[in-house]
Formats: sequence, C-alpha cells, structure tokens
Amino acid sequence: MNTLKTLFLFLITSFTVSAQELYTPRNIKNAYDNGTRSYDGKPGKNYWQNRGKYDIQVSVDEKNKIVTGKETIVYANNSPDTLKSAAIRFVNNIHKPESPRSGYVGADFLSSGLKISSFTVNGQAYQVNSTNWGTVASVALKSPLPSGQSATFVIEWNYPLSKQSGREGQIDNTSLLWPTLTPEYLYMMITMDGI
Repeated sequence: MNTLKTLFLFLITSFTVSAQELYTPRNIKNAYDNGTRSYDGKPGKNYWQNRGKYDIQVSVDEKNKIVTGKETIVYANNSPDTLKSAAIRFVNNIHKPESPRSGYVGADFLSSGLKISSFTVNGQAYQVNSTNWGTVASVALKSPLPSGQSATFVIEWNYPLSKQSGREGQIDNTSLLWPTLTPEYLYMMITMDGI
C-alpha cells in the first residue's frame, strides 16, 4: 500500500513541476498579449515602430572648440497611442558633471554640456532650458501627436568639446579629428513617450 501511495505522490508532484511556467518579465508578457511580439522573438502582427527623418547641419569653431548644430526632425508616430511628450537624447551630455557615469573621470573630461538656443515643434516655439539636462530629458508637447501623424522638430544647439574627448573630435589643444565629427555621432535623437 505504501508503494501505491508513493507512486501516486510522485505522479502528482511530477505533474505539478512540469506544469509550472518559466517567469516572464511583465513588459515581455504585455508585448505577447498585445501582439507586438511573438513567442519566437519576431515582431508580432500588431508590431509598430516610430520613425524619425533627420536633416542635420553641424559646424565646429576650431578656435573656441564649440560644436554648433541645427537639425530638422520629421517624427512619425506609428504607435496606436497619442504621444504627449518627446524624450530628447543627447549622448554628449555625458561630459556634464551631474551626468551619471560608470566610473571616475578627470576634470579635462567635464564640460558645461548642451545648450539649446531654439526649439520648435510644427512651427510653435518652446521655451526649453537644457541647463539641468543629462543625457535624456522629456519635453511635454503643447499639442499631443496623434497616432498616424507626424511632427516637425527644429532644434538649434551648441556644446563645448571637452579637453579629454578624442572620440568627439578633439585630439589635443591644437588638433581636431574631423572624421569623427559626423552627424551620426553628434545628433540629438528624438524619441517619443506615450505618457
């Protein structure tokens, strides 16, 4: 009789163990449930991706080591949501003292960071103070961007090259590395949050 009880207990336990699901993070589960991802990792039937088309003009003041840019970004909201804010990403603000970094940097690495001189969306001017921005900042849109619509951002900005930044174009006090001063590296990427 004990053998029968043991066998029965073993069968119930193995069925319970085999029926357990692996943990799935909430955002992945939501993507499966919404159909934006499939279980094989490929885009699902409801997958969407917002798009930005960039026109970037950049100049460098060699004497004062200031990079100045103007960019026009046509941003298409392909999401099902109305977007109420834009997340502005500017990688070069890693040189600001307040920006989070993974380790120690010397004083020559630091700079005052990005300054936005003009910011418009669909011709409407915004008062944007980039003084306290890190590498990402959110700008509330005055007119939300509906699904299936586009908005045109025009942003004028400048920032100083840090003294210790060979990747961003300054090799030493007298030399700039021009090939790295490409729009692909200097751009501010606009992404949208559906907040």
